[in-house]
Amino acid sequence: MELGVLLIPILIVVSGAIALVGNAVGRSIGRRRLSL
Repeated sequence: MELGVLLIPILIVVSGAIALVGNAVGRSIGRRRLSL
């Protein structure tokens, strides 16, 4: 089965996308807190 070979890069890409989104959300929340 080639599932493992396909899942590993998909997991890397998904985790990277989640990290980017979380970083953007964290920055926006931080700016809002600083503005308040």
